[in-house]
Amino acid sequence: MNHLDFENILSDAKAIYGTLKAAPSCPDDEMLSDYVYHDLPTEEHRKIAAHIHQCERCRIESLRMKTDKDAWELMIDKFPDEMFEKLLGSSISEHDAADMSKIIGSAVSKIRDSLIRWLSPVWEPMWAGLPISAASDVPEQSHSFEMNYGEYVNISCYWQEKAMI
Repeated sequence: MNHLDFENILSDAKAIYGTLKAAPSCPDDEMLSDYVYHDLPTEEHRKIAAHIHQCERCRIESLRMKTDKDAWELMIDKFPDEMFEKLLGSSISEHDAADMSKIIGSAVSKIRDSLIRWLSPVWEPMWAGLPISAASDVPEQSHSFEMNYGEYVNISCYWQEKAMI
């Protein structure tokens, strides 16, 4: 069943039942969305689940939200560039590569100094102030920074001797 089939079924269900109006005990759509995205504390999630089990309107609405969520995630997996552009709007496609290069270059130059200050303590302590005879004497340095959701950024530094011209 695709998304359009579901929308047709939902429209038919609303027309047939005609009673799919939220009751005073129904959670609002924001709360239902939080339920679908698992963004509620455990106890609150259980209460909403129990309500959905009893309430036709909330069951159908949460199913619609879940279908939208699943369809969006599937589209992102299949067509990440197109969905990224859709999410940000058509303004991205209006910039050519040169413009994007300028924008990225500008952003990097703005954070360069703070990035250097941030990374320096990672590399410095090992040989700070010690004379070395050649860059080849300095082993590779690398560090892994843990980001959110189990993602990592790995940074490595390879020292090379400066070529004399």
